[in-house]
Amino acid sequence: IEKRVNKEFNDWLVKIRSTAKEIGQLAIGQASSARQREEELRGRQKQAEEQSRSGVRECVYALDTEDTEDADSVLKFDITPVYRAHHIQTCLGLQDQFRDYYYTNRQLQLNSDLQISSVQPFLESH
Repeated sequence: IEKRVNKEFNDWLVKIRSTAKEIGQLAIGQASSARQREEELRGRQKQAEEQSRSGVRECVYALDTEDTEDADSVLKFDITPVYRAHHIQTCLGLQDQFRDYYYTNRQLQLNSDLQISSVQPFLESH
């Protein structure tokens, strides 16, 4: 049981690494889109203020109710293998070793992912 759970957990670590990259790319894209929408809104507000100062009384104000979360922008991943491995290791009295193993692997993944390649631009590498 322990070997099977450890294999599932290690497979999950590999999968989460690729999923984390997708999440990062999605977050960068959404942040860029949000910044662009905010700049457009500020531009419209500034234009409306200038029109009201210049005496133009027929200003039209609109609230943009754009839905920002579509089905493609949600990434889902299953953390059941982590809970299962933690439970089995706890029952075997190996909770501290499992925790150390998990944190060490996640730290290695983080360090690897944060190494910026000088060959690729930042957005392409992340």
